[in-house]
Amino acid sequence: MLGDRTNIGGLRQRESSFTNQTLSLPPQSSFYLLSDGYIDQPNKDRKRFGTKNLQELLQAIKELPFRQQEAKILESLHLHQGTEEQRDDISVIGLQL
Repeated sequence: MLGDRTNIGGLRQRESSFTNQTLSLPPQSSFYLLSDGYIDQPNKDRKRFGTKNLQELLQAIKELPFRQQEAKILESLHLHQGTEEQRDDISVIGLQL
């Protein structure tokens, strides 16, 4: 499910509205909310981490406890990023029902 393509901060040129969406998830489901900063973070070759790599990472770690998932997500970002400075905000929030 994709969200609305509008920002929630900064200067606004026009009034924005957001679509309410409802999900039905089984018990023990996990899901992640994130900004685009993780996906857009470049490495030394200016290649971004990318959506596909993040999806594959989350699939690979989904059975781990959240603390271990956090460590793997941070480790993966640092390995990709190397010595490149962070270029955007990076927010990843994992939730389990």
